[in-house]
Amino acid sequence: MAVQAGSRGCGLGSRVLEQLLDHAGLNQARLVWCRARVAAVGLYERFGFVAHGTPERVPGIGLHLAMYLQLTEGETNLQLTEGEGDPDP
Repeated sequence: MAVQAGSRGCGLGSRVLEQLLDHAGLNQARLVWCRARVAAVGLYERFGFVAHGTPERVPGIGLHLAMYLQLTEGETNLQLTEGEGDPDP
């Protein structure tokens, strides 16, 4: 998800993320992951996401950090591919 630069800081990202997480939960998702802009990490942390690895540059966009949120109790088969930052469930 992305919010246009001029609209950031108005709560739009929080509302969209809340709806996305509700949808994931209703569909029995166990894990949600993203690559967050470094400047947006705090937003995802407020929703319980955990950072993984180190920031990586996305060409034309900037630094991003892999983050994940476990939605269900118990273990998942989360494996993060070294160097890519994307979880492989």
